[in-house]
Amino acid sequence: MPSTSRKRRQSPKPSDSSPSKRRRKPQAEDIIVISDSDSDDIQIQNEVEDKELQDLLDQIKAQEENERYARELQKQFDLEDLEEQASPIPGTSAKVSESIDLEDDAVFARSLAKKWSAEEDVISIRSSPEICNSDLEYVDEPPAKQPIVSSKGKKRAEQSEGTSSTAAPRSEAPLIPPDESFLPYRALFVAVNPCSKCNKRMNIPKGLVSFVDSVCPPGLTHLLHVTCRSCKIVHCRGCFKPHACPITCKGASENPDCTIHTCCPEIRAIALFHILDAFDTCSSQEKASFESRTQALMKKNTVRKSAASVGPGGTGYATGSTGVGGGRGGRQGPNTPASSRRKGSLDWQDVLIRAFEMLAAFLPAPYSDDAREYDLLPHPSLGHLIALSQLPSILADLLRNDSVSDWIAQKDMYNAMLILLRRMADSELTIQCLIAPRWEANQLDGLGDWMRSGHKIAWDQNDEGKPVVQPPLYTHFRKLTLQSEAFLKGAEQMLANDASESAVWDVLQGTSLAGDIIVARDDLERAISVLGKTVSAGPQHTQSISKPDKGKARAASSDPDTLYQEACEKLALKYISLASERSGGLLYANFNYAANLKETENAMRQSKDHLRMVKELAVTATSLPAGIWVRVDEVRNDAMKIMIAGPAGTPYAGGLFEFDCFLPIEYPNKPPHMHLRTTGGGSVRFNPNLYNCGKVCLSLLGTWPGRPEEQWTSKSTLLQVLVSIQSMILVEAPYFNEPGHGPVRPNHAASIGYNRNICKQTIRWAIVDWLKTEHQNGIWRDVIASHFMIHRVKIRQQIVDWIASVPEICAYTADVHPHAYYGPGPAAPGYRTTNHLHNRTAGRNLLDDFDKGMKLIESWKTA
Repeated sequence: MPSTSRKRRQSPKPSDSSPSKRRRKPQAEDIIVISDSDSDDIQIQNEVEDKELQDLLDQIKAQEENERYARELQKQFDLEDLEEQASPIPGTSAKVSESIDLEDDAVFARSLAKKWSAEEDVISIRSSPEICNSDLEYVDEPPAKQPIVSSKGKKRAEQSEGTSSTAAPRSEAPLIPPDESFLPYRALFVAVNPCSKCNKRMNIPKGLVSFVDSVCPPGLTHLLHVTCRSCKIVHCRGCFKPHACPITCKGASENPDCTIHTCCPEIRAIALFHILDAFDTCSSQEKASFESRTQALMKKNTVRKSAASVGPGGTGYATGSTGVGGGRGGRQGPNTPASSRRKGSLDWQDVLIRAFEMLAAFLPAPYSDDAREYDLLPHPSLGHLIALSQLPSILADLLRNDSVSDWIAQKDMYNAMLILLRRMADSELTIQCLIAPRWEANQLDGLGDWMRSGHKIAWDQNDEGKPVVQPPLYTHFRKLTLQSEAFLKGAEQMLANDASESAVWDVLQGTSLAGDIIVARDDLERAISVLGKTVSAGPQHTQSISKPDKGKARAASSDPDTLYQEACEKLALKYISLASERSGGLLYANFNYAANLKETENAMRQSKDHLRMVKELAVTATSLPAGIWVRVDEVRNDAMKIMIAGPAGTPYAGGLFEFDCFLPIEYPNKPPHMHLRTTGGGSVRFNPNLYNCGKVCLSLLGTWPGRPEEQWTSKSTLLQVLVSIQSMILVEAPYFNEPGHGPVRPNHAASIGYNRNICKQTIRWAIVDWLKTEHQNGIWRDVIASHFMIHRVKIRQQIVDWIASVPEICAYTADVHPHAYYGPGPAAPGYRTTNHLHNRTAGRNLLDDFDKGMKLIESWKTA
């Protein structure tokens, strides 16, 4: 104890203020001894002061960050020129940096970070405080309070998200394009941030993802890491949290401890961006390669132009039209054989499979057993990323493919697509890509190029300069499910009746895929219902987007043509029973080819032919144009009833014409058999190609000798026959379908007289005759009701116009000769002149019969 006191006296006095004494280093004998109680008090006091200072600094930082974010967001929403929003550094300039009060090192470092970002021509301000609470360093937890945003800014932000402040579902099309909706999140993908230790900026890694057998290949893992060149610390590129990965980390394949791809919601969004960027690049290359191959093929081969003949050759139909083997209207790149590609290059179908698998792996899976934070609270940019990429267009092409053969041949690709679609339906952010109208750019090479350049995208526009959008993906998927249902119906009968095993494997593969498509449809509809969403556009029309107008929306929803198109799609093809039960089997009493069915009752159709027929009917389910309906017998799929509506502008307008169809046992090597039933009980010949006995004269059916290219081949389809009847027989001037009548001359007297008779017979037998009680419980009940109820006003006005313009049409008697000619001048060969005309009162009876029949149709809906 004495020694301690002595040493204290030797130490410098506190009152000594000499500078030289203060700077003097303590010598070996200058030893200060402090008691334990004094040391504890000083340590506690220092900790309290440090904690208070740190809390104060944190509050200041949080307040500055909230105020900065609020100013930037408000400024962004108040910009009237959208091009200014796409500026690489929105809301920052040299003046802003100069106006910063450099009170401490933190503010000074933040200003330097902004200047560095300006030099790199990238955005340095994060769009959300949850992504990074500071431009200087990483903060473990985001601020508790969200930035304050004005009500105007909040409303615009909600519109850009595609949501509203209420829970009501939005069915209208988006008000702004995807690139402008994505602007608030663009900083996450292009921002340069400082290191969490040395505060030096870290450059964004560059590269392109390769589609290999891994959902997170090394190329993608490299793009998710960002390393400080100075201190060699590896950070997560999403949240900039330090990771213990080596500088050359290649992911979990070589470093099991790497968890960079599951770090945060932001890194999942960045990974999705790079996958979509690589997918867009591959898609553009495939499209360019396909176009070059097509041009080379066109130069090598001579394209034969085949046209249908009208006149002496009769009415035919070229066989180069829609077939069962190709998709309608879609890009054919996915179907290109691998043999035509460069050696060593990855097949496009393999690219699609691997890309779909990688996308599904990084999309939110909130219903999985091990759901993580990024599954339950994903980054809000995911839906916008998908909408900006070429993925929706590729999916639309695949969903529009109506070839069941392609489905089976590319079963793995379609299964991968179904998994992706179901995963997209799991999240409210990505389900919008399925049910919202699709924007398509005039030219967009890749998502990455646009992200780095920031230029404004030129979207498709109509003649009025308004943006035009395409139908949602779900509408194409819904048509795909209709084909799948039709295929399952036909395959069921084939497996039950066909003992051959040659095509069983293809049938089973097709059945499995069709079943998966229907299950996916159910999952999508369930998700849409749970999330309170609705499909925004109809399946067969584009929609122009302008400012919302509730009155226009109501008018569009009640448009008769749109309603008619939708009704035709719902009723296009069905499997029903055309026979009645009897003791000896099935009786097809009202079918013209009942004898043929009886003869082939025990015959065996070849498996490949049967499978071809099943596939063709599946394609027909969604390929029929408006105004054609097919009913297939659920037991004998080769027996069908067909209804065709007369096209507008023809003497058949508004009428319904019924046909019986039978596919012989040799089909498709032999053409189908067609018989017209709408003949007024055998009294009316509606067309030179449609006899009053029911014969259908058509070169495609083999009932008329046409050109070789117009004849039936094994590649021809039933759909070609039906389209040919509607578009080439039920025409404006049917008089000239007769051989020898020469080219079409609508003002020819014989043609005018011929049309007058056809108009009258159409009203009587193809319109009024369907409006009777006997059809209330028939197979065409729904078709009759929808056809006449939707076009009621148009058909009635058509009847009024015919009666007003053609006095001879007023003749309404049961004994009129089917080939009677009404018109001036001599009658054409085969037609006799008649003066058996009635007054206009008889014509008014046709209109009265129509009105009475429509009242009867209305009662069907209430019965």
